[in-house]
Amino acid sequence: MERFDSNLYLDINTEGLDASSASQYERDPLYGVLTRFDPFSIMMYELDEHIMKKVKGDPIWDLKEPEDTKEANDLSELDKLALNLMYKPCKSDSKYAYAPVISETTNMLYCGRDVMQSHNQNVPPTLTSTCGPDIWANCPSCRVFTDVKFHHGKEIKINTIQRCLKEGKWQGLSGNFYCGRKFADAFHTFRFDTCISSDGICGPDQGIPCTECGGILKPGYSYKDFSPIPATLLDMS
Repeated sequence: MERFDSNLYLDINTEGLDASSASQYERDPLYGVLTRFDPFSIMMYELDEHIMKKVKGDPIWDLKEPEDTKEANDLSELDKLALNLMYKPCKSDSKYAYAPVISETTNMLYCGRDVMQSHNQNVPPTLTSTCGPDIWANCPSCRVFTDVKFHHGKEIKINTIQRCLKEGKWQGLSGNFYCGRKFADAFHTFRFDTCISSDGICGPDQGIPCTECGGILKPGYSYKDFSPIPATLLDMS
């Protein structure tokens, strides 16, 4: 709420609040911003009469259900990403070992840990909830690195991200790459025992990528891997 750009996302009413409480909503021009505004952040207060989303603000609000007004109990994707930017993960051999490697298939960094299940990964059914180890979206820890340096001086550039940016693509909150283009009519499919809706637009933050963008992290990928549910069956429900 103290971001210098918070007025783009929030309508804040401090009327009736004491000075101490009201000061918590004041914008701070020196407040460092590492990522875009995040309505899912564990730092967000409950949306009530004092703090409400700006109806015509950033479209990231579209990712949050209208009735979802409670405080978050878990770190969001951007929370994790910001933490990893501030405190770079170290290679370790502990119980929860972090030992990422570069994939020869995607030229992306993967640690192989089973940490992706709760990341809203709308992935094809053939993929697991691990970060890699060779393909698909990587975890927030692995996303913060742009190159890998070894003690003997060797350096490996992770150039997939730079190449995609030049092509007008970006890595969204889900870890998938997106281009923002329309690739299909709106459709529904099932994943993790839930019905997933796609507006047929690739991105911008999460959801099913188009065939070209999905192929960046999974060779041979097609958005049709999701087996859209026929409209006739949806009508019957």
